[in-house]
Amino acid sequence: MMRSMFSGVSGLRAHQLMMDVIGNNIANVNTVAYKSSRVTFQEMYNQMLKPAAAPSQAGGRMGRGGINPQQVGLGVSTGSVDVIHGGTSVQRTDVATDLAIEGEGFFVVSDGTSIKYTRAGNFRKDSFGNLTTANGHYVLGWMGEDGVVDTSGALQAINMTNIRMNGKATDRIVFEGNLDSDLPKDNEVDYDVLVYDSLGGQHQITFHFKKVDTSNNIWSWTVSSDDPDLAVGTPTQSFVYEGVNIDDAHGYLVFDGSTGKLQGDKGQVPNIVLSLDPDKTGAEDIIINTENILFSPDKFTQTSSNTTVKVNEIGGYPPGDLENVEIDAMGRLIGMFTNGMQQHFGTIALARFSNPSGLSKVGENMFQNSTNSGNPIVGVPGVDGRGVLNTKALEMSNVDLSREFTDMIIAQRGFQANSRIITTSDEMLQELVNLKR
Repeated sequence: MMRSMFSGVSGLRAHQLMMDVIGNNIANVNTVAYKSSRVTFQEMYNQMLKPAAAPSQAGGRMGRGGINPQQVGLGVSTGSVDVIHGGTSVQRTDVATDLAIEGEGFFVVSDGTSIKYTRAGNFRKDSFGNLTTANGHYVLGWMGEDGVVDTSGALQAINMTNIRMNGKATDRIVFEGNLDSDLPKDNEVDYDVLVYDSLGGQHQITFHFKKVDTSNNIWSWTVSSDDPDLAVGTPTQSFVYEGVNIDDAHGYLVFDGSTGKLQGDKGQVPNIVLSLDPDKTGAEDIIINTENILFSPDKFTQTSSNTTVKVNEIGGYPPGDLENVEIDAMGRLIGMFTNGMQQHFGTIALARFSNPSGLSKVGENMFQNSTNSGNPIVGVPGVDGRGVLNTKALEMSNVDLSREFTDMIIAQRGFQANSRIITTSDEMLQELVNLKR
């Protein structure tokens, strides 16, 4: 038999494999985050007919020249089937749980027994609130508590059910507006404020602004409450400013007589304790003082115009249930709650590999790490070489149809040429058989 016939057979097999890879690429042209493959060929084996010989000289005279080796190749084999992890375009979907990775990295998913990795971010929420892939694998990351997410801990399934935001006690009250400078001495302006206890319960307190001295533009302020569940201690502290006595106040304010601007909130007030009825609530007492009752120096004035005192900013809020979720570029799950507040309650993890081409495809748009991919480096998106997330978008397949169709022509012509090797070898063998006739 002729060696060329076996070479032709190996060529048919190699180009058939090439066509298999091209066909799979084209079939997945619209698969989410699909990574195309390519085939490379290499010589299979070379038979040595005559080895090489070095030049020689005899007695200083010209000898024989060197001889190159004589070898005959015995066909082609597959060198590699490489997965191309190059980037591609992103498709906008406007689905809140659709995510695309911009840069390196893979989502970490689990079926409950093994860890896999994927670039396909077409996630959905199941009936238990778990964020899952299209085939039911859990998306892994870290869950937090009270707005704190520890991303150094063990991975866990991202779950978006029974997420509740605890209430927070009021820790800051900022006033702005105007006190009417035309009000006579000892006149009082009252303003009601809703504050929250440590369990998020609401309580109403009243600030009383009293004009103490007209010539020095001094006002005192005190806090009281008609809330039956709340008791405010009667102010007993007295202050002295520029010879003016300010009695039984929680604090006082001094304004510039020429501009009406606040010169400063005066008086070092000890803690004002808003005591809660222990028989009606288990919350802690509310503590306020001059550290967290503030008056805007630019927006709190005393001028000859109507009184417009109001609270510009107040800390604290009631409890709230999760109403909506947004995912940012760093993989953080930001919850919008029924109390009008937002809170970070979870983070989606990404894994990076030193050699992503060494990952093994396991179907369903997923990969497993292999001995040549390196160990996964898991962490927060956008950190340590991991890409950031494009939200409400999906990564498209990186199949280039123009290249695939060109490679298809190359594979077809290569297959045809190798079939001609077999046909021609057969005809030569037929001629050899015919020598007998």
